[in-house]
Amino acid sequence: MNLSYDRRVTLLAIAAGLPSVAVALVLLWLSDYSWLVRASAAILLTGAWMALVIILRDRIVRPLQTVSNLLAALREDDFSIRARTVVADDPLGHVMLEVNALAETLRSQRLGAQEATALLRAVMAEIDVAIF
Repeated sequence: MNLSYDRRVTLLAIAAGLPSVAVALVLLWLSDYSWLVRASAAILLTGAWMALVIILRDRIVRPLQTVSNLLAALREDDFSIRARTVVADDPLGHVMLEVNALAETLRSQRLGAQEATALLRAVMAEIDVAIF
C-alpha cells in the first residue's frame, strides 16, 4: 500500500495521539460520572484530537504546496511570484528564501539575455557589412 505524503502525515498524527486519547477515554468511562457527562467529555476529547490532527496536517502540507507552486511558476518562466514573508531561522523559511533567491537569479539572467539580444539586434541593424 503506497500512501501519499499528506495521508502518511495524517496517519502519523493520529497514531501519535491515539495512546493518550485511548487512556483518557478508558479512565473517563471507568469514572463515577453520569453517562451524559462521560459521553460529552468523550466527544469533546475526540473532536479536539481530530481538530489538532487536521491543523497539524495543514501546517505541514500547505507550505509544501506553496513551494511546489513556486517551483512550477519558475519552470513556466514566471519569476514575479515570491514566497510570503518567512522566518529566517526556520528550516522551511530557509527553503522559501532559497526559492526566492533562485527566482531573483533567474529573473536577472533572463533580463541580461534580453538586453544582450536587443543590443545584438541594434548592432546588426546598423552594420552595412555582411557577417559570416
